[in-house]
Amino acid sequence: MLFYVTCQIRSVHHKLVMCHDDYLVCYDLMTGAETCLRDTPVGMYSPCVAVVDNFLYVCGGKYDSTDNNEIATARCHRYDPRFDVWFELMSMNEARKDFAMAEFDGHLYAIAGQDENIVMHTSERFSIAENEWTSVSPIPGGALYCHQASDKPDLINFFCHQTSYYTVKL
Repeated sequence: MLFYVTCQIRSVHHKLVMCHDDYLVCYDLMTGAETCLRDTPVGMYSPCVAVVDNFLYVCGGKYDSTDNNEIATARCHRYDPRFDVWFELMSMNEARKDFAMAEFDGHLYAIAGQDENIVMHTSERFSIAENEWTSVSPIPGGALYCHQASDKPDLINFFCHQTSYYTVKL
């Protein structure tokens, strides 16, 4: 098991984590301080990020930052801010970049995006407790580049490249 409720981190500091090419910057909203997080064990460029129970999850993106290399990665990592360490998780079933990721009901959802060859409409779900990815229903309406997702009590909203907006009822 990767996480126990009794181990939840408690903090009064609200922070914003931003992906800048090959590194992650942490901005403290209360103090205005900006720091770089420790690098992931393997370089990840333009990944998706999500926070669940004060752990940062970083998945997908590209293998490197060169403009002529568009190879997507399936790798995922979890950052533990208590010890400033990264833990490599099970890789996604499909390599993805330009996708959306959201947390819902103790799972992470990777939605649409593209690999190096095609734009995708597939989605998958990561069980944090089991460290396992499983495929879920594809996105209706075809392939999409996605960049943002948010969750509500029983919905995931995601926003796509072609100024599209979708809601998936779970």
